[in-house]
Amino acid sequence: MGGRPRPDQRRYHLNSALAYAGRVSEQAPPTRWAQLAGGASGSDYAARFEALAATGQDLHGEAAFCAALVSAPSRVLDAGCGTGRVAIRLQDLGYQCVGVDVDESMLAV
Repeated sequence: MGGRPRPDQRRYHLNSALAYAGRVSEQAPPTRWAQLAGGASGSDYAARFEALAATGQDLHGEAAFCAALVSAPSRVLDAGCGTGRVAIRLQDLGYQCVGVDVDESMLAV
């Protein structure tokens, strides 16, 4: 059963990790991020990046930076993963990724 997981498996594993992180954050007091975000949600964040993509902006700079540091199929922890944008791109490039975030609205996107 070796080899690279299918895209649907990669998404499942990322979503499982993100869902777990969401359950953990339910027990925690409001984070500094929640205070700084000022009510902005994951859907607001995702919409911002969709708008950037529509203008032709390169959205994969962070993933390219990680790829320059370590080669695939290295394991990558995306702490503060937000909507999972970077972890998903890294998985597409062959990395094994886990994403975690304390902002439940980011994980729900």
